[in-house]
Amino acid sequence: MISLFYFLDARYKKFSWYRSGRVGFSGGVVLCVFFLTRMIVALFIPTVLSFQGTYEAYLSGLVAISAGVVVFRLSRKLQ
Repeated sequence: MISLFYFLDARYKKFSWYRSGRVGFSGGVVLCVFFLTRMIVALFIPTVLSFQGTYEAYLSGLVAISAGVVVFRLSRKLQ
């Protein structure tokens, strides 16, 4: 995740679909990927993570979706 962060942080202003160039893209994408991975692990191996039960997957999914929405809103070009 750290490598992904530094990779994206160095190159996010060159992405044609991320026109705003605002700060926060790298952290938001890494946060989204981390919690998506955590959600998938919680669905298939529920005893591995900190919260046990079905709530872990829902909580991680909610955080991943929220981070995705933040990145989407950051990508909109200011007028």
